[in-house]
Amino acid sequence: MADFSNKEARRIALAAQGFGTPRNTTTPDIDDARRVMSHIGLSQIDTVNVLARAHYVPFYSRLGPYRNELLDDLAYERRELYEYWAHEANFVPMELYPVFRHRMENFRRAKWLDRLEAEHPGLLDDVFEQVKERGPISVSDLQGAGDRTGPWWGLSKGKMALEYHFDRGAVGVHSRKKFMRYYDLPERFVPGDHLNSPALAEDEANRKLLLLAAKHHGIGTLADLADYYRIKMPKARPVLAELVESGEVERVSVDGWGDDAYKLPETDIPSDPVRAHSLVSPFDPLVWYRDRTERMFGMRYRIEIYVPEKKREYGYYVLPFLMDEDLAARVDLKADRKAGRLLVQSAHLEPGRDSQAVSAALAEELATMAEWQGLGRVVVGRKGDLVSDLRTAVKGVKVRS
Repeated sequence: MADFSNKEARRIALAAQGFGTPRNTTTPDIDDARRVMSHIGLSQIDTVNVLARAHYVPFYSRLGPYRNELLDDLAYERRELYEYWAHEANFVPMELYPVFRHRMENFRRAKWLDRLEAEHPGLLDDVFEQVKERGPISVSDLQGAGDRTGPWWGLSKGKMALEYHFDRGAVGVHSRKKFMRYYDLPERFVPGDHLNSPALAEDEANRKLLLLAAKHHGIGTLADLADYYRIKMPKARPVLAELVESGEVERVSVDGWGDDAYKLPETDIPSDPVRAHSLVSPFDPLVWYRDRTERMFGMRYRIEIYVPEKKREYGYYVLPFLMDEDLAARVDLKADRKAGRLLVQSAHLEPGRDSQAVSAALAEELATMAEWQGLGRVVVGRKGDLVSDLRTAVKGVKVRS
């Protein structure tokens, strides 16, 4: 018999991710934002802004309407967070700066960098000197940065040079203004106790990160834990085995998972069910590893931003709806700021769920999301099997100003 049922594993995971704590009845403060970060460990940064910047949404999902400035304050004023490659581009706690130093120091040069140096001799040194002399500066402040070479990832040569220095840890993100990065030398803004801490060797860093991944997951397979901080499986496997041998991590099983699962010894099944009604970003750590999402919640979830419109199954920016301990629906959302509307461009019910019950709960959550975004009303479109009941439910809910 398995140690845990899948339902029990879901409850453990949701509690570990911070959904076991009810949303605030008062305006969330800086300590609430710290609490969320302690649960998720990192917040993914992404340029897509059709609804809200990706790194802000996980805090909303757990806290309800809050001031985005709380996260900015933690990162750029209090210096409790740092931007670096963790899962992808992420905010991570500043105390992990020494943990990621091995990635900076062992950064592997991409082929495009060789081409960049060949085509623009001296550019890398010149860009670094500009940051050293004039930082914090943005790419638009650089002299000789060049123009973008196309949409999406068509970066200018100056931006490519800055990103190279960022990857190797020679410069860091000092701040952002209107989402634009401003780069400076780490010694000018990273607190000294973190900056001067010895870098952890790779195995020790991976040991630390796997323990953190186990904490933030609650329970997970080797692949789950390795993916959280993007540790390659051949490197994660022996380190996790050592953690099991030392008793710092327990090997368990979950019904239906197939692979072994792992958790911290102190992690138990919460006695109370999770009562959370939350819209979850595609970049939320609860769902970003799609294999885990499907295994744990039964939802096959893919982001379709880069899929041509005619080939999209559910929509452009689709958020799963967490209803208690289940992913019950998914909605394609867009903030129409000019008209003050939250647009539900499609709404789909997951198989076997009650359409009216889900619609009633989702309508309340959409009104809360609209409130957070400063939008006056929710408008439901016509795509998806949930839109009829959802449109009726939305009519009975008012958005608080």
